[in-house]
Amino acid sequence: MELAERGRTGADEPGPPPAACQSAWIDRESGLLAAPGAGGALQLYFAPGSVPTERAGSGEAAGRDFARASASF
Repeated sequence: MELAERGRTGADEPGPPPAACQSAWIDRESGLLAAPGAGGALQLYFAPGSVPTERAGSGEAAGRDFARASASF
């Protein structure tokens, strides 16, 4: 391990995101947009057009999730 780490100056820090990226606050449990004021959300960056559109806790995704789960069994 020492050989692999030799010359390393410390923890790498990410630079600023590319200008074209879009940021959104994401719910850790669902991977959907966090509800306004929700605690524990992560700010993540996405390629243009790939930001989730469904909001956590809204029930929008529940129907599709149940249909997908029942199709799996």
